[in-house]
Amino acid sequence: MKIPKLLIKYLSVGVPMTVVCFILLISGKVSLNTYSFAVDSFGKLYVGKDSKIEVYIDQSLVKSIFPMTTKGYLFTIENDDSILLSDASTVYVMDLNGVVLSQREDQFSTVYSKLNSNKEIFVTTSGMKYIKRNILGRIEIIQDFENTSAVVYRMPLLDYFVKVVFWTILVSGFIITPFIHSEWKKMLK
Repeated sequence: MKIPKLLIKYLSVGVPMTVVCFILLISGKVSLNTYSFAVDSFGKLYVGKDSKIEVYIDQSLVKSIFPMTTKGYLFTIENDDSILLSDASTVYVMDLNGVVLSQREDQFSTVYSKLNSNKEIFVTTSGMKYIKRNILGRIEIIQDFENTSAVVYRMPLLDYFVKVVFWTILVSGFIITPFIHSEWKKMLK
């Protein structure tokens, strides 16, 4: 039985690219999403990714904080000196280096729900406003001034590339399936 040429071409490109992207995701080298973000009184930007919180100064990564949870989480900075993080079942209070100061149950996920409703905008204690936006799947965080704005974070290109590759392979799979099916039917006749 012969295999349709279109299927061979699709698999010869799609499978290796998917494997490489999957390895990058599993290893933690890339992240497809930004869950929440916050800014401390020193102007450091904290960006929550899949398994870590990345800390940036002037768009440069300076350190990573690894939260005490492996579940999806949201966080904010409270009083300019601590990170309040919830995974919908437990609330952690950490210092700005990620050391857990206390933890408690998140009853009825109330803290998580509150953080979820505020994950697109962050306002510092001094009144500076930061907004997360999505441009063609690439996440940016901007500092919003009265009449202008400045980008303070942009999703790394490798992360964006992996995101685009995954979506392209997924969508193209649905588009190409009817063509492969029709080729297969012709070959069976």
